[in-house]
Amino acid sequence: MGLLKRAHAGACRFPPEFAGFTAAVHTSASPDVGRLEARGKRDFDLSGGDEWAREQVASILGHRWASDFHTEGDGRYGHREEHDGDPAGTMVFLEDDPMASAYRITGEDEIAEVHRTAGDTKFTIVISGGLDTGQGRLPQHFSVYYWSVSSGQLTRVEQFRDRYVQVGTVWLPQRRVVTTVTDAGVSTRVLSFADHQLREA
Repeated sequence: MGLLKRAHAGACRFPPEFAGFTAAVHTSASPDVGRLEARGKRDFDLSGGDEWAREQVASILGHRWASDFHTEGDGRYGHREEHDGDPAGTMVFLEDDPMASAYRITGEDEIAEVHRTAGDTKFTIVISGGLDTGQGRLPQHFSVYYWSVSSGQLTRVEQFRDRYVQVGTVWLPQRRVVTTVTDAGVSTRVLSFADHQLREA
């Protein structure tokens, strides 16, 4: 098993037979409580949430739902490894990936950095802390740095702090705190999940 596949295999994802879950959802921007029904990687309904909440839910589900490494994941692309002497780990560059993705992987087969480009935006995710669930690792603390490709300027930094709760044998999202830094200043938003229920298959 290659370095990249081992790193992906070490992540905690929902089990293949997972039918989804429901939860009450609350954001710091509104006193209203919404309701989430998650049925699949891109299949969910969220009532009462704003666009930011929908984006966060979509990101959480997209990263956690089980998928095949070779048919849906990074195994679709060729890759090359580069040992550049950085103590954080080895770089793995995907070939022919439309987002020019690259990963830095530690000696413990953990993903330390993710690099991607979308249009005029280049961004790097730096993972600084995680939770070993016994079923794989979940990121708890990570930061995302955004640059303009055309100007080379750093335009935004986002810091994420995630918490999880175990329901039955499944680890579900409980709380996400996002602090954003731009030229305009610093702002923090919170997304909370409660009253989790597993959906029946």
